[in-house]
Amino acid sequence: MHDLLKAEFADHMSTLARQLVIGIWHVDFLKTTQALFPDFKICFIGLSLDAARKYFFDAADLLSMPFDALADKEGHDFIQEAHARGKRVATWTVNDVEQMHECLAMGVDAVVGDHVEIMVKQLREKVSSLSVDEYADYITKSTYLSHRRTRVYF
Repeated sequence: MHDLLKAEFADHMSTLARQLVIGIWHVDFLKTTQALFPDFKICFIGLSLDAARKYFFDAADLLSMPFDALADKEGHDFIQEAHARGKRVATWTVNDVEQMHECLAMGVDAVVGDHVEIMVKQLREKVSSLSVDEYADYITKSTYLSHRRTRVYF
């Protein structure tokens, strides 16, 4: 990818660095990515909060985790820790309206899903019409996985 960008867009690398984010899934790619793309933002895309903390809290600009990894207290703490370090947090794949509302309540910075038009419509029509107190009450009563989610360690 680096060679392609350099060959095809050498005159536009600074523009691309502002517009593209390099996503990596494994720590083995981190040093190479940093060396080849020093001006680009890096996004860790993974399943493990522990791996994100250990290897990517200092190196990545964005941490992208599945919704289930962020839906409990440990996930909420992770979001707060990331924000305290100036990192953005994204989550995926959110295709349920209540999950989307939970993402808003959790304070994630980006939500990836398959039905964007439905989520935007819900956000505009339902959530934006609620008062602060009504929204807090909605979240309290409608937390998506709080009663179903249990983290199991082996």
